[in-house]
Amino acid sequence: MFLAIFSLSLLIANVLCFKNKTYLYLFIPCMLFLPDYYGFDINDSLPILSINRIMYFIFYIYVIFNHRRAIDIHNIKLNTIPRFYYYLGGYFIFRCFTNLYYVTSYNQAVKTLFLIIFQQLFLLIAIYFLAPTKDELHRLIKIVIYTAAFLFYLEFSKAIHLFV
Repeated sequence: MFLAIFSLSLLIANVLCFKNKTYLYLFIPCMLFLPDYYGFDINDSLPILSINRIMYFIFYIYVIFNHRRAIDIHNIKLNTIPRFYYYLGGYFIFRCFTNLYYVTSYNQAVKTLFLIIFQQLFLLIAIYFLAPTKDELHRLIKIVIYTAAFLFYLEFSKAIHLFV
């Protein structure tokens, strides 16, 4: 019963945050604190449709409609790109190469490649397109801290009841 109410409230929060253009404030705490296995089992032959994947998909749609920055490929000059982006590009290239090396040996390497590309790389690109201001980042950090404090309180109160 709790999961049904929680799922319904999460669905309502998704719709409201998307409509109010505050989806980033819901997306980041959910990605940090929702478990990967939380989702819907539609069919026994299909994998579980996780809430994280659904929220990533909704976030990418949100970025398409609400982006503040665009990339003009014709005006990019290599000497104007900050050094930080070269390091980030190297990180993703090396992670992809190391996982490509293990593709023939392990099935997990293919899944990791998709996670690197569709979750980590696209997330950074999406946040670049959103171009959050300093105030928005400050508010986002506060939301993450309050969410973590609330979850700590829940776990701490559960642990206290175990010892009492």
